[in-house]
Amino acid sequence: MVRKTKIVATVGPASDSEAGLNDLLATGLDAVRFNMSQQNHTYYDNILKRIRDWESQNEGVGPAILVDLAGPKIRTVDFADGWELTDGAAVLLGCAGAVAPTEGIPLTGEFKFRGVKEGARISADDGRILLDVIASISNELLEVRVKRGGFLKPRKGVNFINIDLDVPAITAKDVADFEFALEKNVDWVALSFVRHADDIEPLQRIMNQHQKYIPILAKIEKPEALDALDEIVQAFDGVMVARGDLGVEVPLEQLPAIQKRIIRTANMAGKTVVIATQLLSTMQENPYPTRAEVTDVANAVYDGTDALLLTGETAIGKFPVETVQQMDRIISEVEIDPKVDPRMAVVIPQHTESDAIAHASGNIANLLDIRVIVTMTHSGATARAVSKYRPFATIYSLTPFLPVARQLKLTWGVQPIVVQPYANTDEMLALATEKLTALQAVAAGDRFVLSAGIPIGQSGTTNMLKIQVVDPVT
Repeated sequence: MVRKTKIVATVGPASDSEAGLNDLLATGLDAVRFNMSQQNHTYYDNILKRIRDWESQNEGVGPAILVDLAGPKIRTVDFADGWELTDGAAVLLGCAGAVAPTEGIPLTGEFKFRGVKEGARISADDGRILLDVIASISNELLEVRVKRGGFLKPRKGVNFINIDLDVPAITAKDVADFEFALEKNVDWVALSFVRHADDIEPLQRIMNQHQKYIPILAKIEKPEALDALDEIVQAFDGVMVARGDLGVEVPLEQLPAIQKRIIRTANMAGKTVVIATQLLSTMQENPYPTRAEVTDVANAVYDGTDALLLTGETAIGKFPVETVQQMDRIISEVEIDPKVDPRMAVVIPQHTESDAIAHASGNIANLLDIRVIVTMTHSGATARAVSKYRPFATIYSLTPFLPVARQLKLTWGVQPIVVQPYANTDEMLALATEKLTALQAVAAGDRFVLSAGIPIGQSGTTNMLKIQVVDPVT
């Protein structure tokens, strides 16, 4: 059985050596994440070249590359001494130009304090440090009291609760990083700290200027995004549940229901949804996860997520390869459970020909116990439409375009295959039969469902469905 839920791994010091990267790629992961808040363009350009070299030396489509923009993330400055914070102490905190590291806690980022509400609090280092606001001194400086202290390290993230901030949707660094992503023809980009559907517009303008397109994931990590979730899902190509910052910004006990709501909303729209942060975080230090982590991963698979994203586990952890292998085992065990119906994500099809064909493809395969669906696609739309209905069958997506194949590596249940261009239905069927037979996905006498769009090459025209019997080899 082919694993349907995809695995994304973040590359970093723990996995960026020649042997380490090759070992990571050999696990069968589906995508590699570049965290632009951690390394520079030269570093990631080198990693990208090595991944593409690995792809050229191995059969099939290599992993997708996901560039994760830093966004207007506010962090402590790079101060070697850090800050020892004692419970009850009063401390100054603000923009880097408003307070020196020896006088308080300066922060990086393009922001201003616009308003402080009752119960205003600041959380740092994923909630390990808590600071209550005493007074607003200016739009660049606050006085705070240490609620939960400890040693605050440099370059740690800072979150603001009940504090209005004036921050841009994307920063100058994001623009430079996005242009790097366009130049290098990466496969996906994630936009951090999305609050509204129109946050995608700056990236759309840049793509229009360069006459290039990359699908964009909206990272859901702010409460404002939850208020505009339906609009964000429609505007973006997918969403990521970024549980690190989101788990600080909302009450922790609400996080499971929020995650399920986001997955369901994305499933209903047929958009990619990725779950991220602390999935197997224990494995940064230990060769095995906790029972709670295993259950967390399994529940995300049961709920219908497209992909699961490993962060520190593979970037800085001691067991990057073992972590991916463990993730693969958990996912595979859920997906072979005979009591699990992947159609839990199924929704009523939209009233379009393309969606009706996609829905019918899965239903026919399920009813006739056909284990393979083939989609012929130029844009990936046909494959994504079939994936939306979560059929039992594996979806093999045949496309003449390698970039489209790589983009589909993040889509649930889809195994992309690059083929030579085809001109008509007969060539489609011949190519599909040849590729599936070579992969041993079908044998003589087996059937597969094929869906495609006619005329060929016109995006969004999925209008053909056929049940094909594999002829014996003569």
